[in-house]
Order: sequence, then structure tokens, then C-alpha cells
Amino acid sequence: MPGSAIFSVEVELGWGYHDLQRPNKYTTLSESRDAETEALERLLTLCDQFEIPITFDVVGHLLLSDCSGTHRGKYPTDWFGADPGTDVESDPLFYAPDLIEMIEAAEMDHEICTHTFSHALGEEFTSTQLDSDLKRAQDLHRERFGQPAESIVPPRHQQMDSEILKQNEIRVIRQTIGKMPETKPALLKWYFSRNHPVMEPVRDGGLVTTYTSVTQSMTAPYISHGQGTVHPVLRSIPLRVRKYIHRKYIDDALNRAVTEKKHAHFWTHLHDMANEAQLDIVDQLITVASHWRDNEGLQINRMCDLKTHI
Repeated sequence: MPGSAIFSVEVELGWGYHDLQRPNKYTTLSESRDAETEALERLLTLCDQFEIPITFDVVGHLLLSDCSGTHRGKYPTDWFGADPGTDVESDPLFYAPDLIEMIEAAEMDHEICTHTFSHALGEEFTSTQLDSDLKRAQDLHRERFGQPAESIVPPRHQQMDSEILKQNEIRVIRQTIGKMPETKPALLKWYFSRNHPVMEPVRDGGLVTTYTSVTQSMTAPYISHGQGTVHPVLRSIPLRVRKYIHRKYIDDALNRAVTEKKHAHFWTHLHDMANEAQLDIVDQLITVASHWRDNEGLQINRMCDLKTHI
């Protein structure tokens, strides 16, 4: 098998933060969602140009144009407390059918997989609650796309019951490997010395697991994500230096994937790339990946492709 890569982008918007108990929890998002919409448009144009497929991991609620704010199924108490119960015009961070239409309209055949219906947390939901949420997500996929999602990215990369996944027709899952240091000095050192994981996906009992980095890798964690800011210590390092370091991180992973005939899975959130510095990094990644494909035989897959390639 040749070396391979996957690029997956989480489209979660407000649902990625809705359950957090902290003020200003949506600060990395643009209020009107204009920045995220523009970022997706630029990514899709780039992917069409270089013929790169993306796996988009979409929270199911974003497929809706509107809702009442209450949803059938079994959920933790007040799980939908932040659901505005309005529509895409009023609250575009919680409804995004237009983004799905943009992905479908692209020339490239991208994958739209599930990020659960409501950003459900596998380690905090009961099996019944998780099953209920996944059934709702898959119902929406069937209604919209004519078939269920075959792949899943668990919110916050929490573990999920494999039997529940298989019962809901999921065949491929993305998980992280490794862990981040707990102290800020150790984290700073780790950021600039780490290597991206390069390893083969694993098939176990009908479920394929593809492994990725514990932090975002299509974008750089030491550059502002979306509308947010980074620690002043990181800001003290020139932006061009931080971008250069991330470019080397990407190049090294693609080189090892090809030479070791293994697999590199890069990921980020859509809102992470919604600023000029991060979009420039994503542009370089897509361009470099196309070079490795055209000149070194790198195979670029979607997550759903792994069910037959592994």
C-alpha cells in the first residue's frame, strides 16, 4: 500500500461550545458566521483547483434550517438549553444548511460524515442517550443525502461505544493518539518539538479507526484560531517563524507517510481556519499535499474510503 493522507474538517460552529459553562464561550466564532462561510468557500475553491477531497465532520443540527429548540430523544437535563429555537437567518451559528449546499456544489466529491446530531459527548452520555442522538443524526443524513453517514468524528475525541456506532451503521471513526503536556512551559516546548502521528488505520470488529494528532494540524495551534487570540508568549514569536515551524511539521508528516508507506490524518475545525494567517497555512498544506500526490505517489483519501482500503 502507498503512503496516504486524510484531511478532515469539523463543522460544528456554536454546537462545539454550547454545553460549556463559561462566559464568552463563542469568542473564537464570528457573530454573523461570515468569516466561517468565507473560509469554507476558499477551502472548497482550493480543493477544486488541486483536486483534494476533504471529509467534513458535520454536527447534524446544522443541517436544519430552523427548529423549535426542543428535540426528540433521550438527553441529559437541559442539553439543548443554548439552542435558540429559531432559524438560519436569526442564528447562523446553530443552523447552516447553506454550508452543506456549498460542499455539495463543489466539483470535488467530498465526504460529509457525522459529528453526532448535537455534539454529543461519548463519555458523558449514557449508551441510550448516545444511541438516541446518533439515530437522529442518521435520520437527517438519510433525508438529505439518501444514505446514512459511514464515518464519525466523536466530539472532543471522547471514546464511544463501538457497538452503538455499528448499530447506527458507522464503519469508520477518527481518534487521537498521544496527550498534551499539562504545564504551560512543557506545552510550549512540545508545540515546537512534536511530530505528527503517522500510523496505519486499524480494523477491529467491523470498525476502522484512523488516528490523528491531539491538537489541530491542518491549522497551527500557536496561531490565533478564528476570532480568538493566543498566549502573549506565543505572540512574541514572529508570525512568519510560527508559520515556518508548522510548514516543517506538515512536510515531515507527509514525507514519513510516503517513505514509511503509512498514514497521516490532518484535522481542524472550520472556525479555526477563519482568519487570514490560518487560511494561508491551509493553502500551503493543500498545495504541498498535491505535490506529494503528483510526484511521490501519496494517496489522498476520505474517511469513508478506509472501510474498503483497510
